[in-house]
Amino acid sequence: MEVNEDSGDQNPEPEEATASSNITADEIDQETAKKLRGDAIGDTMYSEVFVLNTLLQFSDLQWSSEVEDNLCFLWDMTEEIDVSRYLFQVSYPSLACSALVKYNEPRFIEIIIQHQSVKYDLFPLSPLSRHRLSIVKRKVLVLDLDETLIHSHHDGVVRQTVRPGTPPDFVLKVVIDRHPVRFFVHKRPHVDFFLDIVSQWYELVVFTASMEIYGAAVADKLDAGRGILQRRFYRQHCTPDLGSYTKDLGAICNDLSSVFILDNSPGAYRAYPDNAIPIKSWFSDPTDVALLNLLPVLDALRFTADVRSVLSRNLHLHRLCVFAEILDFGYPQNTDTGVLKTFITQQGIKSATKEEQAQITSQVTGQIGWRREGIKYRRNELFLDVLEYVNLLMSPQGQVLSAHVAGKVVMKSYLSGMPECKFGINDKIVMDAKGKGGLGSTSDSDQTRSGGKPVVVIDDCQFHQCVKLSKFETEHSISFIPPDGEFELMRYRTTKDISLPFRVIPLVREVGRTKMEVKVVLKSNFKPSLLGQKIEVKIPTPLNTSGVQLICLKGKAKYKASENAIVWKIKRMAGMKETQLSAEIELLETDTKKKWTRPPISMNFEVPFAPSGFKVRYLKVFEPKLNYSDHDVIKWVRYIGRSGLYETRC
Repeated sequence: MEVNEDSGDQNPEPEEATASSNITADEIDQETAKKLRGDAIGDTMYSEVFVLNTLLQFSDLQWSSEVEDNLCFLWDMTEEIDVSRYLFQVSYPSLACSALVKYNEPRFIEIIIQHQSVKYDLFPLSPLSRHRLSIVKRKVLVLDLDETLIHSHHDGVVRQTVRPGTPPDFVLKVVIDRHPVRFFVHKRPHVDFFLDIVSQWYELVVFTASMEIYGAAVADKLDAGRGILQRRFYRQHCTPDLGSYTKDLGAICNDLSSVFILDNSPGAYRAYPDNAIPIKSWFSDPTDVALLNLLPVLDALRFTADVRSVLSRNLHLHRLCVFAEILDFGYPQNTDTGVLKTFITQQGIKSATKEEQAQITSQVTGQIGWRREGIKYRRNELFLDVLEYVNLLMSPQGQVLSAHVAGKVVMKSYLSGMPECKFGINDKIVMDAKGKGGLGSTSDSDQTRSGGKPVVVIDDCQFHQCVKLSKFETEHSISFIPPDGEFELMRYRTTKDISLPFRVIPLVREVGRTKMEVKVVLKSNFKPSLLGQKIEVKIPTPLNTSGVQLICLKGKAKYKASENAIVWKIKRMAGMKETQLSAEIELLETDTKKKWTRPPISMNFEVPFAPSGFKVRYLKVFEPKLNYSDHDVIKWVRYIGRSGLYETRC
């Protein structure tokens, strides 16, 4: 057998893609979102990004308590997202879902479903993308030839499948059984560009059901001396099955998590349906862009730990099921991760019995859509964290210019059955009598109760959907059936009667034009039995600082030229204590007459109490069906106060 090659009369180059896109992360903004929603769609790259993020967001099935927090507007994350490397967003598992929820107009959904053709531009990998690639295995892409990358016909064909007069890209003369046969080979549009791109991402392997004498010659022409199609498998490596040839991917790579095939024939990958990407058979359409449309998919797939987590047919059902639960007639209906987890299964779905069907109906139509029935734990436990962030702006004279506390109550629930919890907060919280159940300010006469104790007013608050608000308004207690696992029970904000954990007293004296003396006194204003931790005071210095001499009575202090600041760190500090730092700052002489505007001194800390005075009076649990009492539940309550934007002008 021998093979001879000659060129056709004309050798047209593959067409360029129909659209060009040079997108940077900075260009993703609100205006772009408006383009996506309108009839005039701009760069179609955005549609591709949305398509694949929507399909791939649930691929690794990595659920966390941060999913709801991450349901934010995709464009707000521009500094974190590399547009063309979207699969590494597994760190942000629900961004794509948020985009679908945010823009659920029919026009936009239609755009998402459609594949858009683009000229795929390569962007530099972000650090997060490079890290992701470093921890996953390089994958193998198996490519079919006929009707996938090329189409060919020979002299003896009675009915040609290409348009008459269409010139071939190249002609092969193959001698088979001593008979010369001429094959006229047409390359699929954009195949050279496609191979050039994907060869940078994957190890490419040719696997064709054609004879080796023909397949090797075609592969050589496609390789074009680039050395990207080194490994090749032919008809002798296939398995005859039901009149067709199946391809054994296990012969190419033992690890099926890192190998997949691109083939137009479903019979070829019958034994490996979760390791295949189907593609439409191509014969002669010069406007075909299927290979271009696959580039975003292939770009994303290389970042996965297991390709089957994306390509599995069962997972497509999971995604549809999850989206159906999240959206109801286009409106966000259920974003609770605990409930959505129940729709992700690793086993087959059996026919439901009448009892199970009744349970499903109860869960769908009942009021407890955030918790499934039948939960059991060997030990019933509740963890309650009261987290508060203190924000302060104080004048150099010690006058509070603005202050507020932003707090939240986070609960971890490990309770069996369908328990009802009752959570009582301290008597200091008062409802606004004029606000019809709202929270707000009250008159001075209402600021004290009969006992003369001051009242802390919550300016606004927000509860989890499980809370029964009617009991909160009448009893100042929070009654609810908790979701399973970790969730945020409530958020609140207060601006009055805040106990400021620390006070910073600055004293700055300028000694001529080349010297400055700074003294900072730090006082702790809480009980002596408590300890403040992770204390850091940042004292700004002028831009022309040449050197700093420091003396601190407690902790460690260091001048950081990169931050133009003195950083003073104290590991622990007891309540009602005082310490100080002295600094002598040497300055370089400058010609400018503009006086240095002193930035405020900022502070970070953590204290074991709630600065707003928020207290948990009681936490009770009732479970009528399983008959375990409140005394059988182990309960933990923790208070943490942290600094928000805590600044003192100097």
